[in-house]
Amino acid sequence: MKPPTARHFYPYATMTLVGLNLAMFLGELAKGGSQNLNILQELGALDPIAIQQQGEWWRIITANFLHYGYLHLGVNLLGLGILGAIMEQDLGVGRFLGLYLGSGLGAMALMAVYLIALQDYNRLIVGASAGIMGLFGGLGVFYFRMWRQFPSAWTRRRLFLFGGLVIFQFVLDSQMPDISVMSHGFGFGLGIVLTLLLTR
Repeated sequence: MKPPTARHFYPYATMTLVGLNLAMFLGELAKGGSQNLNILQELGALDPIAIQQQGEWWRIITANFLHYGYLHLGVNLLGLGILGAIMEQDLGVGRFLGLYLGSGLGAMALMAVYLIALQDYNRLIVGASAGIMGLFGGLGVFYFRMWRQFPSAWTRRRLFLFGGLVIFQFVLDSQMPDISVMSHGFGFGLGIVLTLLLTR
């Protein structure tokens, strides 16, 4: 990771993504509510039956910018704002967008294939969580490299703390029935792989 020298740095790409999520949420509200499943389906939620029968693969994009309720939106935008600013500064705009969008879109595509293979057609998936988990995975790569290059008690504690946060996140996800743990896992794994590829 780069030292925090960017006094003049502003995360334009991150804030643009935050703005897009807010705009989509306002669209949900204008249509009649962010917790109305029919509205979410109409606006582009990941719907396996629509993808399989109508070929609506564009949903793997739009689903990343829709949210179910204010809490879902608030938690995700907080994570995007914090992790996005860190990763955008360290990777630059192009590689940051490659990591975030690659993780989010890739996770949604994998979820679509998985649900279609299981013929699980009774689920709609929305949210920026998979892309944010991709940023989380990328941050883990940075911490691991920091520990390998500077093997001190401080870097080891930082790596262990990160690992604990990852475990806590997935345990918390597993206790919430509306959260897709698998899509989070896909996003996290893709974030690790993409960061390794983008920073070779």
